[in-house]
Amino acid sequence: MVMQDPDVFVQLVASAAPALEQPPQETFDNLMDVWWRNVQFDSMAESRHRKMTAMSMANLATTAQPQVMDRLATEISNIWLDVLAEIKEAEADDPDNPPLHTYWNDGSEPPHYWMRGTENTLEEDRRRELWIKDPVQTIKLTKYIAEKLKITEAKTGKVAFDQAFTDKVDPTVLKQLQEALAS
Repeated sequence: MVMQDPDVFVQLVASAAPALEQPPQETFDNLMDVWWRNVQFDSMAESRHRKMTAMSMANLATTAQPQVMDRLATEISNIWLDVLAEIKEAEADDPDNPPLHTYWNDGSEPPHYWMRGTENTLEEDRRRELWIKDPVQTIKLTKYIAEKLKITEAKTGKVAFDQAFTDKVDPTVLKQLQEALAS
């Protein structure tokens, strides 16, 4: 949902607040805590899930929710740098891959586990088509993050964006992120 429409995602979270007997901001903050602490990004083993999480965080930033903006300079930036470093490391092993793009496979064929049990069926065709159109397979992460940061800055205004992100982020992290996004 965050990838499709982050504003609708925020509305869904807010609509759950009364059932949880919490203010919407607290519900959203609790959700963010669960995402960081219980999902534990570092224990995600599959690279495409890590990239999808990085893309989701970039998309969620465009909502300019205070709970997201508070984490932009810390948890979110760290996720981006982790995934970008992972991609860059894999690139060094295979320079023929497009820069900072899909790297764990060539993207042309879904992995066997994805297709298991669907051979020679319409479901096989459907899954293959989904794989080919999957944003994780088709979108360059650096370009995606840079685009979402521009949208976030436009939505919040430069001063508020700088206060929430540029001024709070560790200068080394900011430099690494700027270098990665410029490539």
